[in-house]
Amino acid sequence: MSRPAMKTRPMLAYALLATAVAVALVAAPQPAHSQPTNDSGLDGRKFWAVYDVPATRDVKLLANVPYWKAATHSLVCDVYLPPMLAKGEKLPIVVLLNAIGDRTGNSLKDWGIYRTWARLLATRGMIGVSTQGDSADALESMRRLLAFLAAGSV
Repeated sequence: MSRPAMKTRPMLAYALLATAVAVALVAAPQPAHSQPTNDSGLDGRKFWAVYDVPATRDVKLLANVPYWKAATHSLVCDVYLPPMLAKGEKLPIVVLLNAIGDRTGNSLKDWGIYRTWARLLATRGMIGVSTQGDSADALESMRRLLAFLAAGSV
């Protein structure tokens, strides 16, 4: 047997063994405790932004402002205004949204992470908006919200 052939055989054997182990690991049943649960520590409804400043206490909240209404349902947003906002003052608006829309009973605008980011934005002189979205047509929900905001409705 030639020298290159002798070196190739062990390499091939190691490659086949590594493949077999990888397949066995992937195909092995997972223990019940590794299955996803609803009480994840990363549940967005239960955690907030880590960073906070004292001014967040003074942010003004306009809660559940309707931006679109239909015969069967409506969509609302929460608007977080800077503490020292003067009447008629124009400020940048930052919209926090999830591009997949909401599920029934689980409005993303109410998740802690969306509320605290919008509140923090307001402390920096911007208007923060967290919003509901229609999961049946998330893109159209975004268009409706942007049209509502562009019309100066807030």
